[in-house]
Amino acid sequence: MTSTVRAWLRPTRRPALVAFAVVPLLVIAAVAAVAAVTLVRAGDSSGDGNVTGAAPGPRSDTPVLDPDVVERDAAALVQRTLVDLPTDRLAPGVLPPTNRWYSGLAFGATPQPVFAVPLGIALRDDGFAFGVPRVESSERAVVGSAPTDVSVSVAGMATGVVTGDDDLTVTVELRDDGPLAGPTDAMVDFLRKIGVR
Repeated sequence: MTSTVRAWLRPTRRPALVAFAVVPLLVIAAVAAVAAVTLVRAGDSSGDGNVTGAAPGPRSDTPVLDPDVVERDAAALVQRTLVDLPTDRLAPGVLPPTNRWYSGLAFGATPQPVFAVPLGIALRDDGFAFGVPRVESSERAVVGSAPTDVSVSVAGMATGVVTGDDDLTVTVELRDDGPLAGPTDAMVDFLRKIGVR
């Protein structure tokens, strides 16, 4: 360590470079010292946490914004539906997943593949397939193909319906949309609500 210090203290051919490195550090240290002394002198030692001459801060039990003002302003916002969202592949009570990683499962003419890292999953007419996506890149784009490493066929499956979701997961039920699909789903939902199923 001594040799390093001696090398730093040796005369240099560029004294201006040393000045540019040391002077800003000294200025910053001086400003910090003056600010610290000023804050200590302005502080109140009464223990209530307030600085002498300053207005008391907000209390934690008071709302930041007046609830009446927030409600009035929210009611004044323009609300309109530009396009009706198709909910054919959404179970009743599930909010449409706009701008979510699995939105392609719920919207569009056909369900789109989703990429739940590290796997890609695609619904098919007779079931689903999943696997590791093959990523290809060029100077214009990076794309990943829908994998079909493992295919699962489900007898009688007609559609996949998103029945639940959270920030990390999505639940898709594979259903048979026969002539009694709607009434059957309604009955199962009713039985689930009353605790029978």
